[in-house]
Amino acid sequence: MFSCAESAIAILAVLRSDQSKRMIHLATLLEYCSKNTSELFHKCISTDVFVDGFLFALGRIRGKMKVKTKLEAKET
Repeated sequence: MFSCAESAIAILAVLRSDQSKRMIHLATLLEYCSKNTSELFHKCISTDVFVDGFLFALGRIRGKMKVKTKLEAKET
């Protein structure tokens, strides 16, 4: 079983990858974990390093659409 800090590090490693399909699934996982975990997980993912990596991944351009646009399109 992973600790909250280890989970945040593993999620950040995937965010740094260049595969938009994995990142879309990761965003879904982050949403699920944020809703169903403790305050400790929120503290781990609210660090500057994690947030900067997440925002960079959302702004990355892949093909015709940005990842952020793909995530928004999944909602509709």
